[in-house]
Amino acid sequence: MNNLIKKYELIITDNYELTYSFFEEEINKTKSVYIEIMLVCKYLCDEKIDQAKNIFSKIKLQEVNSPMLKSLLKMSEGLIKSKEGEHNSGIELLKESIDIDTLSQNKWVRLKLYLELKEKTPYEAWGYIEDAIKIDPNFYAALVEKSFGLDPSINHTEIIDLLNKIPSTYKDADCFNLLGVAYLNSESYEKAKLNIEQSINIKKTSDNLFSYANFYHQYEHNLNKAEKLYLESLSLDNSNQDARNSYGWLLFDLNRIEEAEKIFISMLDFSKDQEIFSQIIFFFLMSKNLEKAKLYVNISSKKNDSNYMNDGYFIMIKILEKKEYKKDYTSFKKEYEDYEDKWFREQLTYLLE
Repeated sequence: MNNLIKKYELIITDNYELTYSFFEEEINKTKSVYIEIMLVCKYLCDEKIDQAKNIFSKIKLQEVNSPMLKSLLKMSEGLIKSKEGEHNSGIELLKESIDIDTLSQNKWVRLKLYLELKEKTPYEAWGYIEDAIKIDPNFYAALVEKSFGLDPSINHTEIIDLLNKIPSTYKDADCFNLLGVAYLNSESYEKAKLNIEQSINIKKTSDNLFSYANFYHQYEHNLNKAEKLYLESLSLDNSNQDARNSYGWLLFDLNRIEEAEKIFISMLDFSKDQEIFSQIIFFFLMSKNLEKAKLYVNISSKKNDSNYMNDGYFIMIKILEKKEYKKDYTSFKKEYEDYEDKWFREQLTYLLE
């Protein structure tokens, strides 16, 4: 990689909001094919496909004279195909770009492949984001993407490590919010509050207001403030199921059971997944409303078929009704793994407290 490319690799890596005029001025000044390709990528990121194709068509192929530049050019071709709706062809071209990159210098194509594949084939995608970071351990865009691919309830330590490698000037509202949630799960409450507030100061979103509400609900136990924040979160995004679910449990904590029931049932307006039914069923079980719990287990079983949650809730209802359940529980343990049995016992413990 020549010194000019190294220089611009660093500039582009460190600044995620470079303007079009920056690229145009540098192209006029240096005539660099590398910067032309990066401008193509910027246009594509902003959904400006025609402008990207226009720049791409003007690139002088005779100046694409290294494995790195050839790889970047093939990457641009693949990204254009993908943006035009030819996703499979685009992905194949991105993979060809990696094959061309014999010196393993093109971190950008590995990031782009991760972004293209993460929804449909997440396990395959993960290898590409790891490879991008191996090429450049300070590749901020890749560190951010990897952080958002992790579960903050499980991988909070890794998320904190990754995001703390990134300068504050690079982090947006979503980054600060994720960092705050990771600190919450690490029980570092002051750092959690600081980062969530920083996120809100940059831009109020349904997600960061939900995180702030959750902080006051679960850790500060200031239920009045938490309620206001949940409602503000939902005012920005009425379909935020995390905020809606947590608000329902807040109302339960305040013993406003009828209001809580309306909130839980309203979640079905947005999704009928098993997780949604599970929250509704568990709410009715905690409220000792066994008839409605039974009703929603039946509805869930029709929508989502028999599964360990629905089967487990039927057994819990029998236990709370003081009916014979041991034969059903024996069958449950034979049908499901230790993980599902652990879930059953944890849920039952809450109910019997």
